[in-house]
Amino acid sequence: MEKWQFGGYIMFSRNFENSTPEETREEIAEYQSAAKITAFIAVDEEGGSVNRVF
Repeated sequence: MEKWQFGGYIMFSRNFENSTPEETREEIAEYQSAAKITAFIAVDEEGGSVNRVF
């Protein structure tokens, strides 16, 4: 994010593995703090088990 300044980030199951909801919130906050403008955060949820992100 710091280097390329893209407009958003897609999170996949690997972003949530072995992470608590608080750790995930902190990770997203890090993405946002590195962005010059507010980034769009999306979650890929096609197929398989569904992860609930709160």
